Amino acid sequence: MADRFFHPPKTVPLSIYILVPVVLPILVAMTLTGWLSLRQNHQLVQQLSLQWMQEVADSLETRLTLNLDFPQELLNSYPTLPLDDESALSNQNCFWPFLNSFPHLQGIYLGLHDSGDLLAIHRTENGETICTQANRETEQRLLSYRLNDRGEIQEQIQAASTPYDVRQEFWYKNSLIEENPTITIIPSSSHAKNSVHLQLKQPLYNTEQELVAVSRIDFNLDLFLDYIQEKSRNFSANILVFDPQLNLLNHSALTSEKQNALDSDLVPEIQNHLQNPSSDRLQIINHNKQNYWILSSPYHWPGEQQWWIAIIVPEQQIFKTVQINFRNHLLINLSALLIAITWGGFCLYKVSYVLNQLSQNVEEALYGNLHFKSWNKSIVDPLDRLINRAQRLSDYGSQIMESIQEENKRLLDKVDSGTNLLIEAVEKADQANLKLQQSQSLLESIINSSMDGIMAFQSIRDQRGSIVDFEWIVCNQVSAYFFHIKTVNLVGKSWLQEIKSPNLRSLFDHYVSVVETGRNVELEFPYDYQTERAWFHVIAVKLGDGLSVNFRDITDRKKSVFELRKMLDEVHKLANTDGLTKVANRRQFDECLYQEWLRLKRDGLPLSIILCDVDYFKLYNDTYGHQAGDDCLIQVARAIQHSVRRASDVVARYGGEEFVVLLPNTSEDGAKVVAQLIQSKMEDLQIPHESSKVSSTVTISLGIATLVPTAQLSKESLIALADEALYEAKEQGRNQFVVKS
Repeated sequence: MADRFFHPPKTVPLSIYILVPVVLPILVAMTLTGWLSLRQNHQLVQQLSLQWMQEVADSLETRLTLNLDFPQELLNSYPTLPLDDESALSNQNCFWPFLNSFPHLQGIYLGLHDSGDLLAIHRTENGETICTQANRETEQRLLSYRLNDRGEIQEQIQAASTPYDVRQEFWYKNSLIEENPTITIIPSSSHAKNSVHLQLKQPLYNTEQELVAVSRIDFNLDLFLDYIQEKSRNFSANILVFDPQLNLLNHSALTSEKQNALDSDLVPEIQNHLQNPSSDRLQIINHNKQNYWILSSPYHWPGEQQWWIAIIVPEQQIFKTVQINFRNHLLINLSALLIAITWGGFCLYKVSYVLNQLSQNVEEALYGNLHFKSWNKSIVDPLDRLINRAQRLSDYGSQIMESIQEENKRLLDKVDSGTNLLIEAVEKADQANLKLQQSQSLLESIINSSMDGIMAFQSIRDQRGSIVDFEWIVCNQVSAYFFHIKTVNLVGKSWLQEIKSPNLRSLFDHYVSVVETGRNVELEFPYDYQTERAWFHVIAVKLGDGLSVNFRDITDRKKSVFELRKMLDEVHKLANTDGLTKVANRRQFDECLYQEWLRLKRDGLPLSIILCDVDYFKLYNDTYGHQAGDDCLIQVARAIQHSVRRASDVVARYGGEEFVVLLPNTSEDGAKVVAQLIQSKMEDLQIPHESSKVSSTVTISLGIATLVPTAQLSKESLIALADEALYEAKEQGRNQFVVKS
């Protein structure tokens, strides 16, 4: 019955029946493994590339923020300036510290609304610093001076013949129209190709929301563009910056003509992409049969103005490593296939040899010769001959066929077993290789793309379980650069033996606390180099029985904060000090009087003031000149200042030749003592005054007023009382003091 339905093809050799079941599963397994490996590698590289491009975009946004936020911080400091004091604002020292400390500032302009006065300080193209003024002292004419490297006037270089009014300037009018802070790009053919100059304008208001002045700050983005060029060279990428009108602010960091032509072709497509707010941030553009990945990142400043940062990376550069790994994987699989074919051929040879000898012996047995010959190789196909002759065998032939089938099955099992082992080994090798590549790529991307120092350690414990040291696991190049660590053969070494710096050794207890308690540690610590001190922000996180540590250099931020505080203190001092006599001005006196009045009203203690007026000072100026008059006022201010002892006492120039002394917690008798000391100091000066009608030297009249502050009284009543006393002292012949209480 079987012979009627089954007829084996006589033309198919035995090698096909054996090799096809062996080779075909291996070929299918290798093809699927290679395809899945290539697909997973593509997905992984795509995710890591997007993560890297986003990290670069975040880093550029941080740098752009540093360049754009400082001019706004400078505008925020204007409320500390005496905008109502024209004499104080006529001094170029108000702006010199800012322009001198920040090289990317090009100019600071301040125009007063009521008077049309202008005070400006700016840099020229050849590096000179120019101060320009137009106010009452210059008869509203525009005068320009060259400043030296200390901010002092060196020489006058320009003087306008006609009156100048800053309120007619375009930037002044434009700022009033906009009302809010606005930033404008200044086109200029005289600047360098990659230089971008910006102009920030803002109207300034007093506490009653009345317009006082308009400020304008000119600055450039040269430091930010240099940082872009450095990033482009390090990561083989093109980085483009667009302003809110989508104008290109910089060129590619790769300055070849071919690359610049590529930028020119891609820029219109990028601009069209940025105009569509609903489009994805990641865009893939085909140019000259090559795909480019473009990641666009928005940056908002100020108000609703939006800037854009575009990062361009060729797709071929992204998947270069994947293609190399796939080629290596293909070579490995082909080698495995060759091994499988060789092994299958060897097994086929063994099977064919056995079957051939069996066929010869069966043929001999059919003729009654049961003495089998020795097995020799034959070129006749043994399987067909064996099947045809086996049907004619007797019970003896059936036993021989069963023996042959058992032998054949045993050999095929060996072949299948070897094939399965080979496939399993190939799959395990591919899985291990894939996991190793993923781990290495992820770790290298995290460590090498970070701008921070990264270290990782494993705890070393003694027999009692206490941590006595740490073993190095990871130390990236940034950490090695920060702390001068040699990374060669560093893994596995002792942390205490490799670290010699006392600053780093001081972190040991913090490291132990992180591992033992599991709580993160975040702190700032100094590190002393040979010539300077650096500051680092440290974050330590538990990692198994060890920890990972992140170091970020914050030295520049520390220095910037210190310099800014120092400059603000200097500006505050200039705003509250009389420019001629160097004592407190009226603004500072009013503030101190207000504070002391509230304090003494609460405590129920007396408050005294002394109004001082130089006798016949106008005649002194007419006789000796204004320069001598200024010198006289300086000496009078020193004499009054030397007459007070307490830190709470305030000496201020009240106006012209008038001075005022604020004496908190001082009775009428105490105020008289101070007045007598002032008169004594004036006599010691012996300043000649030929035009005086009371003495041959400069004298002073004083009005003393003392009150205990209450809810029914005001500080203005105290000043009025002192002014009344001063008036009586003058009426009674001057060079004396009168007391009112």
